[in-house]
Amino acid sequence: MTEDTATTQPNESRLDRRAVGWLIVAGVLTLMHWAILVFQIPVFTSLPGWFWPFTFKPMPAWWPILLLVAPAYFVLRAVWFHPVTSRYLPRVLLLVLLGTNLQIALSLLEGRQLAGLRDRIVHSGHAEFATVAVHQPSLFYVASHYEQLLEDNKLCEHAYTKPPGQLLLYMATAHIANIGHVADAPEVRLERLRTAATIAWPFLSYLVLIPLFYVARRFLDADRALLACILYLLIPSVNLITLHTDQVFFPAFSTGCIALTALAFYRRSVGWGLAAGALFYLSLFCTFGLLGLLPVLAGTGIGIVLTTKSDGAGFGSWLRPGLGVLAGVVVLDIVFRAVLDYDIVLRYHRALLNHIGGKGWNPSASTIPYAAVVNTAEFISWLGIPVAMLAGLHGLRSLRHIFTGRAELRHWLAVGLAATFLGLLMFGNTLGEVARLWLFLVPVVCILAADEILLRFGKGHRIVLLSILVLQGITVYLMKIYQDFW
Repeated sequence: MTEDTATTQPNESRLDRRAVGWLIVAGVLTLMHWAILVFQIPVFTSLPGWFWPFTFKPMPAWWPILLLVAPAYFVLRAVWFHPVTSRYLPRVLLLVLLGTNLQIALSLLEGRQLAGLRDRIVHSGHAEFATVAVHQPSLFYVASHYEQLLEDNKLCEHAYTKPPGQLLLYMATAHIANIGHVADAPEVRLERLRTAATIAWPFLSYLVLIPLFYVARRFLDADRALLACILYLLIPSVNLITLHTDQVFFPAFSTGCIALTALAFYRRSVGWGLAAGALFYLSLFCTFGLLGLLPVLAGTGIGIVLTTKSDGAGFGSWLRPGLGVLAGVVVLDIVFRAVLDYDIVLRYHRALLNHIGGKGWNPSASTIPYAAVVNTAEFISWLGIPVAMLAGLHGLRSLRHIFTGRAELRHWLAVGLAATFLGLLMFGNTLGEVARLWLFLVPVVCILAADEILLRFGKGHRIVLLSILVLQGITVYLMKIYQDFW
């Protein structure tokens, strides 16, 4: 039995020396991370450009710990360790509810009821988007006059570095929250937006588990897909960068693009290719950051072609879905230019210039390698060291298989992620804050980490998984106290 086809037997759990050794290394590194947080050791904060300062946010309310631990225990038991149903969709939906509960319980720990969550959309991060959103009467007007509104200084500072879709997500939430009350004062509409986002956005942020499960099942199998969903729940950046479009919407956009691209190539379908291209364009309408997803999408298509070429399909059958994806982008671009007078190239150019200027970024032979080190350290710390280690090991495994000509579809996904990550390090034009900016990569990271758990630890995977969840959970709690999102 090869390492990439190893299966697990649910009734047997034991750790071999390799598993014990890995757990010791992961545990020691995680303990070091905890020590840095608790004792506020300036290992990272002393680095020029490090984005996340130390904070101290006491957690006076202890009772929400029960809301964190008890539901997590029962849901994980029912979903993975002792499944109550053989059907996967109900289990994924249980995880969606568990994730929503985790976000709410972490807020309640602050002892301010839901204010710890509610304040995010109006007092931190991109709060000015919410303030601007309630002053805009029409989504269509903003979308079709975005450049003019920016020139007239009628939007907000962050809007200069974004495409229109980001503001429109806030506006859509505000419009839904204020149905029947559009004539109310902006302050009243903002409060309704705040309440609606507090209720809906945590739930929406975990709906990504549905396309995540689909993608992982396509590339791997249903068990690994479910495990990837479980790992996603305890990623620090997912739990702590809350009520923010990067966390609520963009991971779902990226995972949806991968899912539709995979479906298009599996079925060799122009129609699904058009859908994938259209969704990718819509994603870019909301965030230019998803341009970094292109290597993952390419790895998806190439991997499916190479791993299923033995069925005798001609070149034309594989060309159709690729052309469909390209056509989806082009068609939607034509529509947006005609209907909204939206020039995506112009908006990207202006957004990039404003981003570089705002960040004070000066790419050079010395700044790019330094930024790569800082950004990698930040991304890993906000992923959680155990998950980051697993994904990295999977990447090395995948490169070995590709170079030896034994690549499977999973390995192409890993190479696509590695290419995206390296591209962002070299051409991402940023120093710091990547824990938020690169959240769209986290679902793929979880897929690779889940696969590595079952490949590497076999029958002992349950003990390893439980250990990882404990380490990740404590990391989330300590980061909430000592280096929370601000």
